[in-house]
Amino acid sequence: MVEWDSPEAVDKVNSAMRAWRQGDVIRPAKFVHLADLSRPGTPISAAAAERGRTGAMAIVAAEPDGLVVISQTCDIVAKSPIDAPYVSAGVLVRLDGDRAAAARAGERPRYVHIPQLGLEWFVDLDQIVSVEKAALVGVSPERGLEGSHEESRFGAAVGRKFSRFAFPDDLHESLRSLQERFKSRHTRPNSAEGDALRQVTQIRVSTDGDWSSDSLNVHLVFLVPPGTLPPVEADDDFAEPTFELQQWLDAKARAAADIAERLRASTTLGDRTVLWSRLADAWAGMAATPCGVVTRVTAEVLGADEYSVARYWSSERLDLDYLSGPSSPG
Repeated sequence: MVEWDSPEAVDKVNSAMRAWRQGDVIRPAKFVHLADLSRPGTPISAAAAERGRTGAMAIVAAEPDGLVVISQTCDIVAKSPIDAPYVSAGVLVRLDGDRAAAARAGERPRYVHIPQLGLEWFVDLDQIVSVEKAALVGVSPERGLEGSHEESRFGAAVGRKFSRFAFPDDLHESLRSLQERFKSRHTRPNSAEGDALRQVTQIRVSTDGDWSSDSLNVHLVFLVPPGTLPPVEADDDFAEPTFELQQWLDAKARAAADIAERLRASTTLGDRTVLWSRLADAWAGMAATPCGVVTRVTAEVLGADEYSVARYWSSERLDLDYLSGPSSPG
């Protein structure tokens, strides 16, 4: 009988675990999951079915480019393999183009960037497997993260994926048009609207009541870096637009793309403040006709340093994946 829990075996595993931390890459790797081969739902299970495998509930396996440890470092190192024999790891995947850019920007909570491997490498948090700590004895970890900044961003991104707020379905439908607009503009390098979106560090969403209410007035806050807008306590004159801009705004209703172009060319803080406000209004106006319990959508832009802790606690972060709805791909 193999004594996996003998003092010597435990010490060996504990010693090996001191080399591992969150974000490390495991190679070679294997990913397994359960599937019904009579109705496969992924390329992995479809390939297994094509090879003639059967079974209402079967284990299918793939050999990805690697696995990325998502367990917290303290759980890997400090906990005995008797009490905590596993580490959790996600499949290492390669993304390109707009998908990679959006994932690096934090807009796809399913994917978390592994910066030390290059711009195109991510861990897929929808594909997670448990790995015995003992299986990592003799395996050299490959660092996917370096430094406290990368480690902090990675840990926060993993936590956000598994603590995402369940917005009402009616919100998904009401904001679907806005979602598609943001997706199409964000990664366009020559788009002024894309430039503005890339300056938005977070989108927060709140309602004036409870999310379970029968009627919701939804408010979006686009947070931009400190210094983008004048401080709240600044003199009113400090944030006044120029006469030329005011004439331009008064001439006719301006589309978001036009406002963004003007914002990109603006040089005064007063003009930029007003244009940011008008752009937020234009974005809110793109929301589909409010449906169901959502009766109204409004928006504003604030500097991240002006957004109070109280407002943060009473709001939720809005990611593009949060808006995907039941019928859209992840």
